[in-house]
Amino acid sequence: MSIISDEKCAFNLIYKLDIAHVVDGRSVASVRTRLASDLAAQLSASGEQFDVVSAIPNTGIFYAREVAEILGLPYVGIFEKKIAKKTLGNHASTRYQIYEDILKRVGKVASNSKVLFVDEALLSGTTVKIISKSCRDNGIRNISFAFASPPAFRQCPWGHIKNTDRYFSGLQYSELKDDMERLVDELKAELAVYRIFFLSADSFFERINQRSTCALCFWDDRD
Repeated sequence: MSIISDEKCAFNLIYKLDIAHVVDGRSVASVRTRLASDLAAQLSASGEQFDVVSAIPNTGIFYAREVAEILGLPYVGIFEKKIAKKTLGNHASTRYQIYEDILKRVGKVASNSKVLFVDEALLSGTTVKIISKSCRDNGIRNISFAFASPPAFRQCPWGHIKNTDRYFSGLQYSELKDDMERLVDELKAELAVYRIFFLSADSFFERINQRSTCALCFWDDRD
């Protein structure tokens, strides 16, 4: 893989750049809209029912609103950051402290509501652990997570996304898909959540145009 420019990093499209940016003639907003649409289609096909959709703040808000609209569900801002501070790249212990300091409860849902939280990606799992604990502390028990990308398991070979442990870092391309499913089940049990959804690799790589975008950090479960 010869793609080494930061401009070609998949995280620019799904996370780092503002939605007003254009990369290789494609608007970041249009790419994220398509990712959210594909994720909503997967959620619908799963047959699972949810009462409300919320976001893992703040980068998940765009995806969560799109998913909510497509599924015909209300969007509720259960948590939001008090300040727009990115935490990706900080050590896990630092991220815990940042989130404890800047997350606040802004929306209320019934304790028996089935809540779906949406984000762009799962890397270390730090944020979802904090969100799930905060939900339990506030009496919200039935929660699920959905991500608009496949699981990320490798460190960025070019150092564009730095110092962030991968929850699935022990995996390699040669590992069986069953190992990924087992690890997802373990994460689900650890978080005490109902379901965890990832966008399929096929949908993701098509939407970001893997031919021109580096996505080496993401799991590839295609045949």
